[in-house]
Amino acid sequence: MAFEYMWQLLDKELTLYSIILVMVFIALIYGSISDILTRELSDVLTYGMIIAGLMLRLIFSVAESDWSFILAGLLGLGVCFAIGSGLYYSRVWGGGDAKLLIGLGAIFGMELSVNTFMLSFMVNMLIAGAIYGLAYAAWLYFNNQDRISIFETKGQANMLFISVLLLLGIFTITAPAWMKMSAVVLLGIVLVLLLTRLVKKVEDVCMTKRTRVSELKEGDWLKDDIYADGKYICGKKDLGIDAEQIQAMEKAKIKSVKIKLGIPYVPVFMVGFMLTLAFGNWYGVF
Repeated sequence: MAFEYMWQLLDKELTLYSIILVMVFIALIYGSISDILTRELSDVLTYGMIIAGLMLRLIFSVAESDWSFILAGLLGLGVCFAIGSGLYYSRVWGGGDAKLLIGLGAIFGMELSVNTFMLSFMVNMLIAGAIYGLAYAAWLYFNNQDRISIFETKGQANMLFISVLLLLGIFTITAPAWMKMSAVVLLGIVLVLLLTRLVKKVEDVCMTKRTRVSELKEGDWLKDDIYADGKYICGKKDLGIDAEQIQAMEKAKIKSVKIKLGIPYVPVFMVGFMLTLAFGNWYGVF
């Protein structure tokens, strides 16, 4: 039954979770619109969610003389801080996405159970994010086919095409089960490599933009390393440029640089939130 999990959650503590669900819904709607239009997420929103989540849980803990509310919030904060930091420092997410996850961890909290809302939310968001990322890359590719070339030479394309046909032939020929499985595995590897190359080409062509240095903002990610008089100023290894680096580029009279454009990811948080409300811990049946 759709949204059965939401009713179970509300029955658990109607006042607390009704406030939480409304607050998160409004925050994710606002964040999604902001991310799509500006590719930015306000610190007021993310830090506000962290503070509001912990304060709300503390108030309920005091009012109900039950410290499990605030302890769950602190556990959710800690777990999501670790996950968000890992995704940020591995350059998968921007800082805004990581802070949003931390805020949701503080608000929803986390219990030592596979049925906790936050765990179900992260699983649903992971699946939604994978589908969304592939769909977004495919949309960019089909709208920019004239600018994107997956292979540098025709020889590479022919070699891959022949390899795929060979694997498909092995798969379709009657053979022992182990051979079919080997063909599936090899075909999967080829397709993953092809998809990885496609995503990389889409990123290089469609997700970079040349921007004037005067228009740069703190946190922007650079596509290339920037040098002035042989001295390194900033570059692609930095997790977002800071004010000093922008000033150094202006002082070196660098006019423009290429920056990376991230995928607006907050809508995935919204989809994951709605899927969790509707279906909860659906993977538990496995």
